[in-house]
Amino acid sequence: MKTTPWIWLCIASLLLVSCSAPRHAPLNDAYTSEELTDYIWKFKDSHPEGFTLSLSTLTEPSEGISAAYYSSSMVLDKDGLETVVSHSLAHDGHVGGWFSSKDSLYYIDSVRLFPENKRNKALRFARRNKQDAVYVISTSEEIWVRYD
Repeated sequence: MKTTPWIWLCIASLLLVSCSAPRHAPLNDAYTSEELTDYIWKFKDSHPEGFTLSLSTLTEPSEGISAAYYSSSMVLDKDGLETVVSHSLAHDGHVGGWFSSKDSLYYIDSVRLFPENKRNKALRFARRNKQDAVYVISTSEEIWVRYD
């Protein structure tokens, strides 16, 4: 069977497009970073226990394992949230908020979502980012990171 040159061109084009596609969530061009910061700051008030939010859709994912980036951890105020939003937009496009009963403070981090069947990968990421736990969204399960 003889292959025509245009088929090879199509295959090469598909490979080029698939290899150069960004791995992160698309940026939310509909809102400025300041508008996203204001939205998240208000959103946390209606989610006192915590949340995970996609910045590209402004919706909560129904599944996945949420693990925070070290560089964005421990945000306690609105000024810090601006840094988290910038980090999130430059990386995976998700933020997570959670209330700590240990110190009675609310934290918001830039997070990375992993498929739920990639638990070990999520835990390795969390360990590299010095996190205490990851969060399984569909089951509301906290999985503590082991450091041994």
